[in-house]
Amino acid sequence: MDMSNPQGNAPGFDVFLSHNSKDKDFMQKVKEDLAILEVKAWLDVDEMPPGTTFQQAIEKGLKESRTVAVFIGQEGMGAWQNAEMEAAINQRLNGGKPVIPVLLPGGPEISELPLFLQNYIVVDFRKGLDNTIELKRLGWAITGKKPVQPEPLPGKAPEPSSSSLDGDDEEQDSTVQRALEYFQESFESVNSVNITFFIGQGISHSGINSVISPQKISRELMKTLHLIEQDYNQLLPAIDTSSAYYAMSKSDSSLENAVANQLQAAPDDNLPVYQKLSNLLALVGKRKPRRGQHISPQVVVTSNFDLLLERCLLRAGLSFTRLVQYRASPKIDINEYKNVRILQNGEISVDCSGGPAMLANLGDKSTLDELITNCNRQTLSNAKEFGVSPFLSLSSLSSPIIYKINGSCDVSNSCIMTIDQHLDFIWHQSKQSLIPDQINEIIKNTPILFIGSRILDPDFRLGYLALLQEETKSKNYDRYALLAKPKDGDLSDCGYHMLSKCWVPIKKKALERYEIDIIDVSNEKFLELLRQKLAGVIER
Repeated sequence: MDMSNPQGNAPGFDVFLSHNSKDKDFMQKVKEDLAILEVKAWLDVDEMPPGTTFQQAIEKGLKESRTVAVFIGQEGMGAWQNAEMEAAINQRLNGGKPVIPVLLPGGPEISELPLFLQNYIVVDFRKGLDNTIELKRLGWAITGKKPVQPEPLPGKAPEPSSSSLDGDDEEQDSTVQRALEYFQESFESVNSVNITFFIGQGISHSGINSVISPQKISRELMKTLHLIEQDYNQLLPAIDTSSAYYAMSKSDSSLENAVANQLQAAPDDNLPVYQKLSNLLALVGKRKPRRGQHISPQVVVTSNFDLLLERCLLRAGLSFTRLVQYRASPKIDINEYKNVRILQNGEISVDCSGGPAMLANLGDKSTLDELITNCNRQTLSNAKEFGVSPFLSLSSLSSPIIYKINGSCDVSNSCIMTIDQHLDFIWHQSKQSLIPDQINEIIKNTPILFIGSRILDPDFRLGYLALLQEETKSKNYDRYALLAKPKDGDLSDCGYHMLSKCWVPIKKKALERYEIDIIDVSNEKFLELLRQKLAGVIER
């Protein structure tokens, strides 16, 4: 007889997810990931019918679950969670259910756990819920089926997920060094230039659950249209396809609102890669031109709709300018964040033209986003205004310049998601020159570093066709892309499967067709190495 179920009745669930209610957003992700491993999880919000008391539901859930996973995050243990854990511990002592301690992002050290949990080997998600190694360890603890993949030793920190794994062969090391030396030489050259950064939507495969990746957006759109079930865990279409279905079923504006709501409802976390990029941009901002030398504005092109980059730059105390491209008209929104200051009371102050400074609480996402949307906002709707005319002189704006080529979730009628929207943008660009001439000129005359850009993703193809295809014919500077070889990832992501199975030909095609050298190294590591390399030039 299964001692975890002494009555002999087959449990209806593989695991009971005990958690603090403040960690609810994390738990939905955990449940969805466990479903991919064919693990059926009991989660209170999904299993409590109307008319049931919380205590009744908890008792029933514990009874019907074969194991209990106790999740502990930044907020510690919840009141009901303590009762759940005590019941699970008692059953464990009586030869019953296995108890599995699980640390969430922001969770405590093992030594800080309640004493009766310190004796158990933990599952450690403190580096992010997208850590597939730890997910498989959790599945092993629940099902008793050991994964084929080797596991880290008990007590040893898990290896980072694919977004932070580095290649370790000689070819990879030589590519990293070659790229670092190239960027250093570009900074030291007579025609001193900045580096143009291209940030793709692949940046969201970061190991941080709060970041809404294109795949997560696609999943929610398909669920809303009832094209997949809530527990669907198979391959999903790319966002350009799923969003096209949604727009045809409803409307472009409904699609934009649905995606904006997903992005704005997500928890607020700084991506480590954005923190590294902010440090690098702060260093580059200290650069002084030599006598008679002109340095072009620093440009960061991003295809992401969310506001994570803007929030991170403001929290770093950096002044900058944001350009938001509209999807099918010669129209751009401009926000300049001038003289950004972090105040002692935890607020941020940004100068406003012709008025008092705008203030926002750095810990309050809503007020910070309101500042991002409205600060020094102006809209240029005449194509001539953002060509080479004085109406928009990038050199006069606060640098760096963040150019959101795919639009932004806080600007209506700007986001480019569907296949049709992508094609419309390319067509209008060829006829009306939607993209500012100065942006094109800077990109043409600077080296380029792609971050989070997967060459099979639709946002990369749009950026390439709109900004780089013609420049490839007369390319003046080299292009590099940070893209670590996939070792684990979202199993519903077609792009992940294609990259992992066709890595060598994809690297070869990137160089042949797009003239981009792939650097098999984590984003964070390379940006830190680059900062150290350029510091020797700038602070000399």
